[in-house]
Amino acid sequence: MNMPNLTIRTKASRFSYAVGLFALIAAAATPITAQAKTITFDDLGASSGSAIPSSYQGYDWTNFDYLTTSTIILNSGFQTGAVSGSNLAFNNEGNPASVSAAQSFFVYSAYFGSAWNDGLAVTVTGMNAADQVLDKKTITLPHIGGDTYAVFNWSGVSVLDFASSGGSPDGKAAGMGEQFYMDNLSVSQPGAVPELSSFVSFGILLALAWPAAVLSRRNFPQSSQ
Repeated sequence: MNMPNLTIRTKASRFSYAVGLFALIAAAATPITAQAKTITFDDLGASSGSAIPSSYQGYDWTNFDYLTTSTIILNSGFQTGAVSGSNLAFNNEGNPASVSAAQSFFVYSAYFGSAWNDGLAVTVTGMNAADQVLDKKTITLPHIGGDTYAVFNWSGVSVLDFASSGGSPDGKAAGMGEQFYMDNLSVSQPGAVPELSSFVSFGILLALAWPAAVLSRRNFPQSSQ
């Protein structure tokens, strides 16, 4: 009786290995995220300038105020700054501001604008619980009004710092200063459990499946009498 031939077919093996390797690389390269929520500030009610409550939306807000655009009489970028609804956040008196939480969170994106100065620069810094800088991004706002969309996609953030500087007074504005405004801040809930995207899940399943695919292609001929 002949023993079964356990030789793996070379082409099938190489193909399955390549598929599995690609799946692992794809899964590793795709970021793992948590479900995003958008903070619009519209649920805070109407105001011509009030401090954002410290526990608003599960975060601690330092030196961030909010206002309703329809309450602003003086010509400024505030009047056209709201992305959704009519409320937006701004750094009080142009000083540094921050958003923080006891548990880490994901930061995805936000809209920014300048209240008074053309060419205002806003530097956003993400730090972990040990105050180590994870990432930093500077957004330049070319003119007052309008909205500049900034994408971050940062994870493990515990403190988000905002600092504005520079620019020159816009000739149409009724004032001057380094105040910026922000709307539609997209973040995760603090302490949110990361979720795998469907693409990552597919990649992991494919990576786990390729050894089985190799074994299924082994050649087991009928034994001869």
